Amino acid sequence: MNQHAKQNAVWAGIAALLMLYYGWGTGGWLIPANSTAFFEATFNWFDWMLKIGGICMAVVAVLCFLGLRVALLIDVVVSGLCGSILILCPVYWMFIVGPGLQNIVFVIFGGMFVNTARGCWTAYRESGGTVGTATRKQGGLFGVEPLAPPVTPPPPEPTHPASIRPDALPKDDEPPPPEGFLAALAKEKDEPPRASFE
Repeated sequence: MNQHAKQNAVWAGIAALLMLYYGWGTGGWLIPANSTAFFEATFNWFDWMLKIGGICMAVVAVLCFLGLRVALLIDVVVSGLCGSILILCPVYWMFIVGPGLQNIVFVIFGGMFVNTARGCWTAYRESGGTVGTATRKQGGLFGVEPLAPPVTPPPPEPTHPASIRPDALPKDDEPPPPEGFLAALAKEKDEPPRASFE
């Protein structure tokens, strides 16, 4: 279960109840007789946003209560659209009939919805998904992990000159040469070994 979705369930449920009440339970708007067709259309959009948006928010609340991560993604879309209409329509009404307390409250609620959409998107991206008890790492869109670019192996480190042991010197488990190390190196006829990649 996704804990971010579980925490979002209560707030989505409250938003759904308020939208359903005002969308289906109240009795419409008082529109001036001399208003334009577009002005009346904005009230219709606002009403249908409350009605359809309330149903969608109820679905989001149920999915969040079940702890499904996809509920956060659905809430991004629903809250973003509802918040945009809650802001745009009242701002237009303020320009036509002047500011009013109800329009200001609608704009404030619209800002809260847009902020909720942003928060759900952040929670969706940061939460990762859960399948049973195994957790998935945070990936790209819809939790799909993007392919990593191929990694080239680092170049081999060169041999340090101090680690080169000439053949004239005895091995680690052999006693030191009786004539000394420098005398043993002087007897070496080959060129001294070099540190190289070859």
